[in-house]
Amino acid sequence: MKTRYFLLAALAILAGCTKPGDDNKYPKPIDPSQDVAVTGITVSPGSAQLAVGATVTLTATVTPDNATDKTVTWSSSDNGVATVAGGLVTGVAAGSATITAKAGDKTASCAITVAEPPHAPEGAVDLGLSVYWATCNLGASTPEGFGDFYCWGEIVPNKEKCSWLEYKWAVYKDEEYYTTPYVTKYCHKDQPNAWGGEGEPDGLMVLLPEDDAATVVLGGKWRMPTPDEFSELCELSSRTAQKNGVDGWELIGKNGNILFLPKAPFRYNNTYSAVPEEKYIEVPNMGEYWSSGIARYTSEEVDFIYYFSQNALILAFHDNDNRPYFKGHHPRHYALPIRPVYPKE
Repeated sequence: MKTRYFLLAALAILAGCTKPGDDNKYPKPIDPSQDVAVTGITVSPGSAQLAVGATVTLTATVTPDNATDKTVTWSSSDNGVATVAGGLVTGVAAGSATITAKAGDKTASCAITVAEPPHAPEGAVDLGLSVYWATCNLGASTPEGFGDFYCWGEIVPNKEKCSWLEYKWAVYKDEEYYTTPYVTKYCHKDQPNAWGGEGEPDGLMVLLPEDDAATVVLGGKWRMPTPDEFSELCELSSRTAQKNGVDGWELIGKNGNILFLPKAPFRYNNTYSAVPEEKYIEVPNMGEYWSSGIARYTSEEVDFIYYFSQNALILAFHDNDNRPYFKGHHPRHYALPIRPVYPKE
């Protein structure tokens, strides 16, 4: 009897603690079998430009993070312009297309513009580098032709003496003909002892357009190669070759295109006197080409660069080398061929 009494009392107490509406007082446990719907999707970047044959990767972000099915499907409004697979867009033809990403019933898009790839100008080849390279030397009409010979920084071919006394940017002081002359343009700031112009050295390290023979002769954006562009060229695979009986080198571009550079001679006259020899000396089969930069020496051991303003950097080929190199230099009054370049933009 007592047991029954206590049981009834306990039930009464429990009944008094529960009020109508208390069913929602505490959160119910999540039912793992219930789906979490996708509430949004974004695509990054929201727009992109690429060339025909180029690719760009798009990234889709689905919310919430715990959505049951975060599968993203991709589609293109025009597969003839751009295709998409897993977010990787490939340019097919010039035009515009919209790439759409869909997750659940939510979508986001990216506007794609495809342009024709840049083409090398007439007379140039694309080697997959930062610039186009002319197929012929300046003044030549065929790839194997030597073309004209220029003293560095002069815009008229030098065909006679190639001496310091005739060089445009040099001057002797007090008729010191048995020494290297002073330069009057293109002199490093740290070389006042080489400067023959007014005031301080001008600090010019690379040819200005008015002194660049390629720019003056060919016009437009044509110019002589910079030291960095020569260094880039020398990283390509290369091999000795002949074209129409002329020895030279073939440089094989990253895209498989080939540039031929003949082993042209160079000309100089080192007579240090008031009356130089009547004609230059020609050194055959060397294959040396002017860059647009003055000479510099680099010491990796002490992190030091020394500039020699009376000289300019060259690209060189020699019979005992197994590849071209870019580390040489010549006095600026030497006459060398020029292989022009055209910037990519």
